[in-house]
Amino acid sequence: MKKILAILLIATTNFASAQNLEKIRDVYFTKDINLSKYESLNTIIDLAELKNNTINAYLGANYLLYCKISKDVFEKFSYFEKGKEIIEQAIKLEPDNIEIKFLRYINQINTPWFLNYKQNIKDDYQFITSNLHKVKNQKLKNKILQTIINYN
Repeated sequence: MKKILAILLIATTNFASAQNLEKIRDVYFTKDINLSKYESLNTIIDLAELKNNTINAYLGANYLLYCKISKDVFEKFSYFEKGKEIIEQAIKLEPDNIEIKFLRYINQINTPWFLNYKQNIKDDYQFITSNLHKVKNQKLKNKILQTIINYN
């Protein structure tokens, strides 16, 4: 009986994480870059009952998004460092997670050169293209393909 309950708990946890992740992706990958998008993502991430490493990486990516809309230079840099640190930590925890490496990739290709956050672009591109067949979520796979085509 305990094994059945454990299996049900794991299945429920995975389902809830997948639903949260889908909402986060939908908002993150909209074309708009504005305060409303940043706040929406923060709300969805904060309300996510079950956070995992990928959701945490989206939190970091959201901080990097905020850099594009903030007017204050010091605030921009602070959010940039915080976002970068969160994404890098997520990659350390799951170095084979394609989605997290994709988040780093898209942020590095869009980061100004003077911030010195471009060192993983080639490696991430290689990893993503070599492992794209492992991505099960079709919407995410399409977004990755679209991005790779547009930036290369």
